[in-house]
Amino acid sequence: MHSTTKAVHRPGKRSLRGRACVAAVAMGALGLTGLLAPQVTAADRADGADAARGSSAAAVAATRGNTTDAEIDRFWTKERIRQAKAVDVPTVSAAQIKAAQEKRDEGGATDPDGSTNQNSGGVDPKAHSLSAAAVGPAMATKAGTSGAGANVLAVDRAKRFNKQGTMPATTTGKLLFETNNGHSGSCSGSAIVADNRNTVWTAGHCVHPGDGSGPDQYKKFIFIPDADNAKEPFGQWKFERAVTTEGWMDNGDHEFDLAGVEFRSQSTHGDLQAAVGAQGYKFGYGRDWDDVTDLGFPGDGYQRTDFDGQLLWYCQGKAEDSGPFWDDRMVTRCDMGRGSSGGPWLAELDPSNGHGRIVGVNSHRNGKNGQYVDNNLYSADHGDAAINVYNNISK
Repeated sequence: MHSTTKAVHRPGKRSLRGRACVAAVAMGALGLTGLLAPQVTAADRADGADAARGSSAAAVAATRGNTTDAEIDRFWTKERIRQAKAVDVPTVSAAQIKAAQEKRDEGGATDPDGSTNQNSGGVDPKAHSLSAAAVGPAMATKAGTSGAGANVLAVDRAKRFNKQGTMPATTTGKLLFETNNGHSGSCSGSAIVADNRNTVWTAGHCVHPGDGSGPDQYKKFIFIPDADNAKEPFGQWKFERAVTTEGWMDNGDHEFDLAGVEFRSQSTHGDLQAAVGAQGYKFGYGRDWDDVTDLGFPGDGYQRTDFDGQLLWYCQGKAEDSGPFWDDRMVTRCDMGRGSSGGPWLAELDPSNGHGRIVGVNSHRNGKNGQYVDNNLYSADHGDAAINVYNNISK
């Protein structure tokens, strides 16, 4: 794992093309009072904390949940946890991505990175950014390095992450939930530095089906950090609220496939961030990174038969702009599939302590007829849409 990562910011590739804003924040319930502010500068906070980025379409839409801890405990038996279905990493064609973007072109507003046609009624196409450094747990876990290897060699065929008890294993976990049709699902996610000290960053399709069915998200979420080999060294954190983008919720738009989930403090270990640590983040810093480490709990993969959804794996290498002028996604080379959805892309990962910064999440793959066709793994751009979601969920 390389300890220095260079971010190269690119302006929006379609700053001369208007597109309808779908970077709006959606879904929330029962917020908690913030207890510890992340390391965000005053300029960053003033530049985007209170108002959603993009346009007036980026208003917060909230829905309240009323599931108690006892109800969640009754639902998540050991057997149900074991049998929770690893959620698909959706297969998407380039034609589908382009069609979704052309649909947004009809309205003419902002791109996920904040660029816009100034005649479209959107915001000025300046670069917006928000960042914070990772923090370790309040009490040290195991001593030692993060374990993914302090080297710059690309790992595009996932390897086992076998340093449990250290960051980033402790901050990466399984995100389990009940779907709207009563099934149980399993994704990956990462603890992220937040005011409320109990936030997990993941993919939008891990909190909502993205089918335009309204703000009712999945429910009965639990987060199990460091869940390698079905273990629960820190126990479970239980659901408080979830936030995703309207672009994902209403249209299933993969350029906006990101989300945050807030949990309640645990009676034994307290706040998630104090117990396991939390990764930092860099949102709005572009789509090109020299070295990212991608983590998740895959149940299948591209040309892989050895994934079972119970073990933590990682890939490592470049993340880059996916290419065509109409495409605002990021891509890396990694063969992880279903179950790894929502797993973090960590830049600037320090092998001495496992501290990094989230710049993306596992979202989708190229596919045909539901089958993976190559080793490309994509993330939504983490620009204005990520800032909007973070500013709402982290309070």
